[in-house]
Amino acid sequence: MAKTGAKPASDIQLKRKVKRAQLRLEVAQARYLQAQERGEQEINQARMRAGRWMEKASQRVARRAANLAKLELEAPASSDSQTASRDGDSGNLRLGQVV
Repeated sequence: MAKTGAKPASDIQLKRKVKRAQLRLEVAQARYLQAQERGEQEINQARMRAGRWMEKASQRVARRAANLAKLELEAPASSDSQTASRDGDSGNLRLGQVV
């Protein structure tokens, strides 16, 4: 049996549907653009954060390398002076001496 009461859509109703569909499309496009802009902002912020992390890490490495170089320069001088003070003759060990 065929349905009775199904009427063809009038021109006014079709125009309203088209208008609603256009509005929904515009809203979806606007949301898409907002999401795209927000994504780009977050990417830029993440790059800036990563740059700050890298800068801090490089400063930390440079500082520790400088400290190590300083300690390496001081280490031989302090061990030579300790040996000389124990031995009495500029760091030469005597036979049978335990260090």
